[in-house]
Amino acid sequence: MDDFLSRAMVYVKATQRDGEPSVVVAADESSPVLRPVAEGIALAYVVDEPDGLVFIQKRHLLAAGMSDVELHLLAMKNLGQLCADQLQVKKHGLIYGIYLEGNFEASLFVLQSLWKRDLAHLVDRGFAICLPARDILAFCDIDSIEGVATLKQMVDKVFESGDHLLSKNIFKLVKAKL
Repeated sequence: MDDFLSRAMVYVKATQRDGEPSVVVAADESSPVLRPVAEGIALAYVVDEPDGLVFIQKRHLLAAGMSDVELHLLAMKNLGQLCADQLQVKKHGLIYGIYLEGNFEASLFVLQSLWKRDLAHLVDRGFAICLPARDILAFCDIDSIEGVATLKQMVDKVFESGDHLLSKNIFKLVKAKL
């Protein structure tokens, strides 16, 4: 397997901002590999290089003979390993913050085993989750009105001056549907 692709990680990317598309997907080999996830966000795939994150493009897959499904499975496995090695969850009043390493916190939104197995004991019926920026993921119990209000306040504050912004949405995951 290609060494570059073997280090692929799932990376949540905004697909629109304030109703305007922020990611334009070209139909050529230089296009990043993207997979829609939820309203306004998609999964991209990156490799963390010394000079920064490098987006995996369709040409990388073609050169390695890898499908986008194989890339997704590999990148999810790598994200799961990073999570197992470095994940920290801290309670802040009515909400919880998830801490990883600064680039992939929001990506944990798509790691189902985290929500099903590792965090399920922290909520009753489900999760209200925000991912306003790539390095911020917070959640509370889906039924906590005050917790959801706190998440919304946090999102507004992050959007005032944050970078690598993703979404103002509060996403809901019900335990029974996980």
